[in-house]
Amino acid sequence: MNRFATSIEKVAEIPYAQGAIWAVVSDPHQVAQMTPFLREIRVVDTGTWVWELHGIPYPGGEFAAHFTEAMDLQKPTRIDFTHDPDGRELAGADGWYSLEAVTQASTRLAIGLTVHAMLPAPSWAGKVIEPAMHAVVQQMGNRFAANLEKTLSA
Repeated sequence: MNRFATSIEKVAEIPYAQGAIWAVVSDPHQVAQMTPFLREIRVVDTGTWVWELHGIPYPGGEFAAHFTEAMDLQKPTRIDFTHDPDGRELAGADGWYSLEAVTQASTRLAIGLTVHAMLPAPSWAGKVIEPAMHAVVQQMGNRFAANLEKTLSA
């Protein structure tokens, strides 16, 4: 087993109030609904969420995993999450959301995310695996952004 990882950061000014965005991105049910491949987020307690991923395709199969995240919600400006494995987890994420009110009706939303997974592949396979992981994470981010816009405009 070897560890493979990819990271992204995105920043956008979006035409919605900070509070409206906070209500969505701090709600585990809504985040799961808006994010491709994220089946469910279970809240263990106010500071611990378990994320369930499924259906991520790769040659020869589909990747699925659950991972435990220590959540630090600083209403209404920031969410930090850190992988807090239960000892059996082969994947995880570390990252943050930052919400900065630009006006009463617009917010600068920034997201940083690193995803990592232990996979039964040689380390040299990272040249193929990590770009593929990056493409999937980019796709997830793009669809999350589109779904966030759709949710906020409803």
